[in-house]
Amino acid sequence: MLHPHVPEDLKHFGKHLFATFLGLLMALGLEQWREHHMEAKRAEQALAGVETELREDLALIQRQSARSEASARTAEALDAYIGDLIAAKRQGRALPPPPELKDLGIAPNFYTDAWETLKGLGVLHHLPPDRARRLSRAYLGFSGFRQHFDTQPLLRQIPASLFLMLERPDRLAEMSQPELERAREGVRLMRLFFLWCRNEMEYVRTASEAALKP
Repeated sequence: MLHPHVPEDLKHFGKHLFATFLGLLMALGLEQWREHHMEAKRAEQALAGVETELREDLALIQRQSARSEASARTAEALDAYIGDLIAAKRQGRALPPPPELKDLGIAPNFYTDAWETLKGLGVLHHLPPDRARRLSRAYLGFSGFRQHFDTQPLLRQIPASLFLMLERPDRLAEMSQPELERAREGVRLMRLFFLWCRNEMEYVRTASEAALKP
């Protein structure tokens, strides 16, 4: 049997080529590991920012939910006052004094910058899938609430002039009975709107608390 003779130079070249190829693979693998490690670090830092932001949002939800409840009670008291005004005007008796409006309105301006930053870094895949879903659900709750808040049909039915009018509730006494009836309808819609806000924020609060769990 013939045994082909491989020149020593060719053997040396093959060994050198293999060593070079192996070195390139190792360098590539090391670079990929380094990039993965850096991405994981960025994801960890971004997640810490999101958790801080969520805690701030939860505090905001607590405050605004309380304001919604207080505003609903104020609207209820205002409804009763307008009813007394209408009755007093109809019966020709002394008009009741206006109530003190302690709170009437909310400002649900949630913080979302940290979440947008995390998504912009493209590191969401470094989070456990369940955690990523819970975080997405919480922030979708924020954006969904804000969108529904701005387009709420109840809010669109409340005359804009009523908000200006309620800055000086003492002026309600100067209105005619038909005007008071219309104002009363607007106040009742306000109460329903504030109750809706309170209920919706409860859902957002639950989703946010779930997203904060590891």
